[in-house]
Amino acid sequence: MIQEKPTLKIAHHLLEGKLVNLQKPFAVLLRNDGTDTVSFDMVAIVKQRLVFSKRPVPIVGASAVALSSSSGDGNEVGVKKRKIG
Repeated sequence: MIQEKPTLKIAHHLLEGKLVNLQKPFAVLLRNDGTDTVSFDMVAIVKQRLVFSKRPVPIVGASAVALSSSSGDGNEVGVKKRKIG
């Protein structure tokens, strides 16, 4: 069985996480309001969670070069220009 690490991409950052089993499972409930009573339907049971504990890694590539060349002056903070190809 191949176990891949879950990744989350937010803007120009990449987070790497891991899948962790919960000590107690959670139930996802859906509330149904009736005329006289309130009832709940169980929709799902959550047994695992994703944990992203490491710092985000910046994504450097063609998209970062395109962003840095948009203004043309090269004075952006934290943007490095790099020739691709």
